[in-house]
Amino acid sequence: MSGVISVIALISIISFILYFVVKRGNVNLREINKLIESGELEKAKNILQKIIYSKKSGPDAHFLMAKIYFLSGQYDYAQVELKSIIKNDKYGIFGHKDEVYKLLADSYLKSGKIREAYSHYLTLEQINPEEYNIMINLGKICLKLKEYEKSIQYFQKALKLRSTDPEAIAGLGMCYYHLNDFDKARDYLEQAVQFDRRNHSAHYYLALILHKKDLYDQAILEYEKSLPDKSLKLQSLYGIARCYQQKEIWTKAIQYYENAVNLIEEEADKLRHNYNKRIEFLTNPLV
Repeated sequence: MSGVISVIALISIISFILYFVVKRGNVNLREINKLIESGELEKAKNILQKIIYSKKSGPDAHFLMAKIYFLSGQYDYAQVELKSIIKNDKYGIFGHKDEVYKLLADSYLKSGKIREAYSHYLTLEQINPEEYNIMINLGKICLKLKEYEKSIQYFQKALKLRSTDPEAIAGLGMCYYHLNDFDKARDYLEQAVQFDRRNHSAHYYLALILHKKDLYDQAILEYEKSLPDKSLKLQSLYGIARCYQQKEIWTKAIQYYENAVNLIEEEADKLRHNYNKRIEFLTNPLV
């Protein structure tokens, strides 16, 4: 009985693969793309691997595989697939040239390879110089690279395409902050938070400016608004503590310093836990 069930299961799997892979003699990549978009990444990956290993795959199969790797956080593997497409200089229905370069640039961004991302976004700019997302990402990349004048140019280009975009306005504010033009920075940041009150980075930079001007109460309010962003939480807690210290409200200052220390200890515990798990795996890989 179990043998019959196994045969039936095998036939079902083969039928499933045939439905997705063979359709009038062609690879049915649209259905595979639907699987990816619905989050069934492993299922889509298994089908694509059969296509790629058969050596009958075109650029679209490699692009969809890169998409799966990207969504799975396997950015190095995604980059290999995308580079092979670029090397062959053949693009498909799903992976147009700009889509291939964009996914490659984004994979470099996600893996912290900012310079490589910058290089590919510059290629994208040549392909489509009127695309908002390209301009805003180039602005952000240049900001990370501390190339503030270039960053300003890209944020301004983004604003020409979307005149009230809070992300570009906030980006300009951050650039001018780093260029020590605090009045201009404050103007842009205040505009940005009017358009989008959830822009935590804009609130944080605004807090820094107000803090520098000894406007402690206003700075505290802005620091508090940036707290929901995990990447800014520690700096914001420290900023609030400093404000209370400078106001000589010692109990509040101590409270926020302690909150900052507790957060550091929590992060240290997480790192320690992950480190111990990694060591355990390396020393006892079969356990």
